[in-house]
Amino acid sequence: MRITSQMLKKVHQLSIKYSNFPESYVKRAMEQVYWRTPNEPNYQQKVIERRKFRFTMNRPWTGQFRQQNMPRTHRKKVFVEPIAEWSFFRGDRVEVLVGRDKGKHGIVKQLIPERNWVVVEGLNCHLRKVGGDGEYPGIYIKSEAPLLVTNQVKLVDPSDLQATEIEWRYTEEGDKVRVSTRTGRIVPIPKEQEETHDYKSKGTYIEKAKDTPAKVVEEITFKPSLQTFEMEIMKEMGIQEDRIPKKSYWFLNVLPARLASHDSTRVTIAFFAVSGLDVLDSLDLLTPSQRQNIINWIYSYQVIPKGGTKCGGLQGSSTLSIKSQDPAHIAAVEAYYWGHLAMTYTGIAVLLALGDDLSRLDRRAIVEGVAAVQREDGSFSASVEGNEQDMRFVYCAAAICSMLNDWGTVDRHRMAQYIRESI
Repeated sequence: MRITSQMLKKVHQLSIKYSNFPESYVKRAMEQVYWRTPNEPNYQQKVIERRKFRFTMNRPWTGQFRQQNMPRTHRKKVFVEPIAEWSFFRGDRVEVLVGRDKGKHGIVKQLIPERNWVVVEGLNCHLRKVGGDGEYPGIYIKSEAPLLVTNQVKLVDPSDLQATEIEWRYTEEGDKVRVSTRTGRIVPIPKEQEETHDYKSKGTYIEKAKDTPAKVVEEITFKPSLQTFEMEIMKEMGIQEDRIPKKSYWFLNVLPARLASHDSTRVTIAFFAVSGLDVLDSLDLLTPSQRQNIINWIYSYQVIPKGGTKCGGLQGSSTLSIKSQDPAHIAAVEAYYWGHLAMTYTGIAVLLALGDDLSRLDRRAIVEGVAAVQREDGSFSASVEGNEQDMRFVYCAAAICSMLNDWGTVDRHRMAQYIRESI
């Protein structure tokens, strides 16, 4: 059922090839987006759209397909048997196994691989009424109905014109071919398979006025290099850059408005800013007073456990600490006053980068806090009551213990086992 659901979401590659359209165009033609987040950096990209479609004889890039899959239309579920490798192509000779045309041979003229269908020219036909209205009786049109490739048609062996099962095999030259399991003869792929919505074969296609000639397409007009677009333009125009860009460390002074949603993780932002200066060998831009201010700021987020609870570490922002004179409020807040594994790691890393000796850290409380968030499988939660659990926090825990040179009661064996099992 789960595989069927996935099959009803995607267009088969054979259909895209027949359309002769870019895959992005086919996807855009059939998509139905109900809502999406704004294309802004402070939004996580989310889309609410139709995911399952009813594939029919109408192709996904046509208006008829969209009409059959209008929003808020609900139709009977269809179940599609997954096929490991598609084996039928346009132009194949097949034998019909069901219906009044049972035993007859015909040529495949259309593929609907999304439903495991093929249409055989002149066989499995039915009459459908078109245009009946009032006194006008309408007319009847004869058209072919699709047949399932799983149990309603079989390929015909060209050596004896009998129905056969086939397997995909490789020749000595490395070519992938269809081989009859009954006779061992190759069942060639017809030339009609080259046909698309625009032409019968590549060799007979006539270029139109809006087509790009083959010579132009094959001409090499771009040589890749490690230069940026701006650097290439400057080189082409002979512009010499003699200005010296001024180094900046703005994020350490002011939190940009676009990062307001990350207010509770200010320590992480400071980590990236200080690390960036360190990588650029530019920590000398920070004056001694600025360094000391940052160090004191990091220490202000240290959680000192009370009452024997193991929740030591660093928080990410002052917004997580509510100030109050009411003892009841203070007691209520302290119940949720614990360190965060990622904030602890980034905070200690900032202190070390700025040359601090970590003398003001409660090392024992931090290591006990790390051990307290280790799970039974060896992984780690972000905090004492955190629900996040992935490899990031395993790394943070290992980095904290390594920087403090103290593993305490952290189970390193289970941690290593968890990492091995995640590979």
